[in-house]
Amino acid sequence: GQCAIYFDTDSSTIATPHLIASNNVIVITEFGGSGVCVNSYAANFQADLFGNHIDARRAMQTSALAFGAGSNAGAMSLRLHRNRVLLDGGIGGAGIVIVHNNPAAQDTIEVVNNVIAGAGGAADSENAAITIKEHNAQLTVVNNNAGNGDSGLAALLKAGRVRKIICSFPRQTDSWVFDELY
Repeated sequence: GQCAIYFDTDSSTIATPHLIASNNVIVITEFGGSGVCVNSYAANFQADLFGNHIDARRAMQTSALAFGAGSNAGAMSLRLHRNRVLLDGGIGGAGIVIVHNNPAAQDTIEVVNNVIAGAGGAADSENAAITIKEHNAQLTVVNNNAGNGDSGLAALLKAGRVRKIICSFPRQTDSWVFDELY
């Protein structure tokens, strides 16, 4: 797969590399492609993404916004504001993925007013709209439903990471997490 914007802090000689991506329109059509990829295995880094539009409706196994840091990486500072991601419920895709394998790092993450929209399984366990590991971001989610079973969007609801959800069909036969909470 390919990345429209690729930022690798390992090859940087700057003390704290900083990526700013604003008002880009990215259409992902490849299997395994990504809109924005940020990888770090050593340095601290900062990334500010504002007002980007990523259309991943025609790709499978796609991460629209992917941020990863290895176990030796320094702190990451992420500000994701007003980005729009379109998914189609394809297999294995994700809107925003943030993974940091260094629990000692003091990360700062803002995920504000992002819209991740999709049809059908856009937030099921194999196609998570947002996957955030080791962080407590409060999210506003726009989705067709309020999650299924115990994974994907339902897991985010259960963990208390969803501040507000906007959906057409909140209650269905397997939406017990939403039913228990509300």
